[in-house]
Amino acid sequence: SLTQGETKNFDLTSSSQDATTITIDDPAYLKNQSKSAEWLQRYGLKAQKLTFDQILQQIGYKRLESYVPSIGKTVGAKYTGNQYHEIQHDNGDHYILTCRPEKLREFKTHVQRLLLLLRKRLAFITNGSRRVFGILGEPSICFVCDCKTTDHRKFNQFQSTLASLLREQVSKIKRFNIIWVSNDKEQFQEQPIDVTQTTIDQAIDWISERKCPRNKISISATCEAMLKAFTSSAHSIYLISEGDSSDSAREILRDNIVKTRLSSNVPIPVHVVSLFCNNSDTEAFLRSLAQSADGSFTSYKIHGEKTDLKPSSNLTDPTGIRFQDNTIKFGTNAAMSKPEQSTDLTLMYKEINQCHNIIERLDKILAFVQNENTASKTDTTKSLDIYNASNNKNNSNINNNNPQRSIVIPSATLFNQDETEMSSGDWLKIYGIDAQKLDVISVLQTVAFRHCDGVVTVLKQPEDSNGKFDKTPANPKQTLVNAKYCDQFAHMAWSDGTIRHVFVTTDMHRDYERRIRALLEKIKARLSWLKKGSRDLFGTIVEKNIYILIDSSISMRNHLDFVKEKLRLLIQDQLFSKERINVVAFNTITNPWCERLVKVTDSKVTSQLPQWIDELYAEGSTNTLAALRFALADPVTEAIYLLTDGRPDQSERHILSQVQYRQKVPIHTIAFNCQDHVANQFLIDLSKQTGGRFHAFNYGLDNEGTPEIPESEDVTHLKQELARGEKDLQRISGLRDECSGRAWSLNSIEAKYKNARINELAASLPNRSHSALDTTSRPNYN
Repeated sequence: SLTQGETKNFDLTSSSQDATTITIDDPAYLKNQSKSAEWLQRYGLKAQKLTFDQILQQIGYKRLESYVPSIGKTVGAKYTGNQYHEIQHDNGDHYILTCRPEKLREFKTHVQRLLLLLRKRLAFITNGSRRVFGILGEPSICFVCDCKTTDHRKFNQFQSTLASLLREQVSKIKRFNIIWVSNDKEQFQEQPIDVTQTTIDQAIDWISERKCPRNKISISATCEAMLKAFTSSAHSIYLISEGDSSDSAREILRDNIVKTRLSSNVPIPVHVVSLFCNNSDTEAFLRSLAQSADGSFTSYKIHGEKTDLKPSSNLTDPTGIRFQDNTIKFGTNAAMSKPEQSTDLTLMYKEINQCHNIIERLDKILAFVQNENTASKTDTTKSLDIYNASNNKNNSNINNNNPQRSIVIPSATLFNQDETEMSSGDWLKIYGIDAQKLDVISVLQTVAFRHCDGVVTVLKQPEDSNGKFDKTPANPKQTLVNAKYCDQFAHMAWSDGTIRHVFVTTDMHRDYERRIRALLEKIKARLSWLKKGSRDLFGTIVEKNIYILIDSSISMRNHLDFVKEKLRLLIQDQLFSKERINVVAFNTITNPWCERLVKVTDSKVTSQLPQWIDELYAEGSTNTLAALRFALADPVTEAIYLLTDGRPDQSERHILSQVQYRQKVPIHTIAFNCQDHVANQFLIDLSKQTGGRFHAFNYGLDNEGTPEIPESEDVTHLKQELARGEKDLQRISGLRDECSGRAWSLNSIEAKYKNARINELAASLPNRSHSALDTTSRPNYN
């Protein structure tokens, strides 16, 4: 018979003993309460000097080599040939091995040991409350618990989940506090308190005393609880929302959080945890709320349940045939952090995959070295590499026989000071595909030859000719003649409209792929760099003496606090490297900070400018022309950066004509959340007419890059260069495949011809040997 059992959450229980369970012999840092990025920085592959790059530097040295277009070969250091074991790195670099196989096995053992620790760490962060809430990495946290459900079962589930969090994770941080969303503004303590076993037990008891609400909770209760949390001295805030509890005050909650963070000197990140929510719209709102507050988002919901029959815990049952009907629930977790960051799980999976790749490469190197040592004992003239399938004789001085390539490691993409003060157009003129001579025409210039064909006149003997000495004129005939070997090479259209034949070798393609991949990674890094800091809103400030014009009209009232925060960041991020600056706010009238440009080294910049920014407020209309006239009247002005969110008071044509009659100063325009096509087109025309750049910033808009919301010029140039690079690489790869296919076909024909000749000779061998025997048995009379 069955007795009523209990309901448990499987994800909040400890897993059974297996290979990934942390034991007492394992290092204590496996249970370190820190985010994966920080943990890997201390204990990961790079910290242990076990990345493949670091291992290569310890087991050998890099061989210098380069592709020489004039001879069509890769030329390397001559003294290294056939004297040392050699491997090829994923980026095309060759390394000469100088260590013994025992050293390689030692590195492999270290990586395998670290791999086991990473698996245990992964099992640790996906077990218990860490699976539901993620890892609590901050030392002081304020928890805001929003549970408005009237279902007692869900309410008790919410309480037990919080109790598990307190026991497993909160007990490992320094300070904490809990605020419960209700009409009575309940909170565990006034301010975060120190973590002790006593305070943890008291907090669990306090949570268990909360009652499932019977009456409707105020719409503003969640906002009031969050504002109270911001006044605490915590390093971060965790908003734990049950189901649809946060649906009642979405916009109020978002606006209050954004405004409070903007007004704070040190904005506190807000992490959002969604529990048992099955509404996709609510999850999308909570996810966007976490993004706007520089926090992470974690969603946990019950996925299913199963029955677990166990013997009854009733010891008075003499029969022992009763079973306890337990219900075990299990759920799914979806974690998401800020767009430019990876989640804790993603970082751990990447590190584990990297360990597997390193072990696989070390195994190949060990097999290569051992096979070479075995082969050298039996045949000293044998090639040092048994992995090469092609054995190209033209490359006999270069050892290209390396372990099979696996993952391409991108090159480091760092920017010097000069690169940070360039527009994307100027940057591409120095570091782009054409500047690095990585376009298809430049790469194939040395391996291309002109396609030769033409119409020639062929003279044929007339039909009524009487003989050799007949003087009847020959019959002319026009015939198309091609070069003899044109069908053996790939061909392509050249830049001048002609047809060229090309021959792309595997070495040439590998060298080009390595160089173009490194450049594309650098372009991607610059794209990411443009979206960080003050460059996200203002773009890259290039000139030395500049005016910043800020639209402070009434249409900016909801966004002016955000712009002011970015303006403060701009001063620290970019303007301190300039010579002179000035800031002008404009609405119906102009409100300049100073009457003319001020040197950055002046004390006003640090003492008065921040205060002037704080006092800005939105009112009036958009008198763009007055602000432009003020900036253009300063003779020292080198550039103007104009930020606005809509149409000006004056007509666009009138402003463009007025700018033409003044000194030639580039006006860089910034469209802030502007969905007006006419206004955007005016800003684009103004920047083009004056030699400036157009920049678009879309704050909270999803339809970025549409015709109504054009993309920034700097971003567009880089994306076009990325697409071009991928297309050129695909084109070179296609030519390489075509050349390899034609070469294989030609070799097959030659092989068939040789086999046929051999068969003919073999058929004639018996007759020849018989003749030879007759001549040898014949007596010699001489």
